[in-house]
Amino acid sequence: MNRKFTARALPLQSQIVVTRPLSDDELNAHKWVSESPAINSKNVYFYYRMLPEKRLMLGGRADFKGTPAGAKETTSELHKSIGRLWPEWRDVEIEYDWRGFVCFTSQLRPSIGRMPDDLSIYFGFGYHGNGVNNATWSGREIARWLAGSNDKSNPLPTHLPKLVQGIILKFPIPSLRPMYAKAGVAWHHLKDKLDF
Repeated sequence: MNRKFTARALPLQSQIVVTRPLSDDELNAHKWVSESPAINSKNVYFYYRMLPEKRLMLGGRADFKGTPAGAKETTSELHKSIGRLWPEWRDVEIEYDWRGFVCFTSQLRPSIGRMPDDLSIYFGFGYHGNGVNNATWSGREIARWLAGSNDKSNPLPTHLPKLVQGIILKFPIPSLRPMYAKAGVAWHHLKDKLDF
């Protein structure tokens, strides 16, 4: 990794569980009729969808340990969450689970541009768990910028929304990023409980 990007990202783990295929009776118990992805409105949220083979896929925040035991605990918690959200499915078996890192930034926004002090470096990162669509979109927009720009000295992709333009600020005292993550998640859990 280029050292110019040091301390500009905060990795957080996300975890996904997938159930066994559900029967039509089980789907009807919760009047489930859509394969469209959904997300709840909490700050520390779940995202879910019904896969084509009628398996429920649910994702959420993973542990901070990064260990196999932590993954097992999180899988168990996500399984319990399925039972709280859809009581009729509380005993449906989990057949698959996995986890990985998502990239948060200090300004809670994606970052697309060129390094101001080295214009040979183009970048796009910080998708906050929406990397599949945002990384694809960012890559396409950076390619358009490269292909269409007559002004190769321009450090910002002016055709993109201002929100995503330019390099993200570094986290202060980068060694404390794990603490920032824990404090941020705890704060948002509290806000969810108090609903403000």
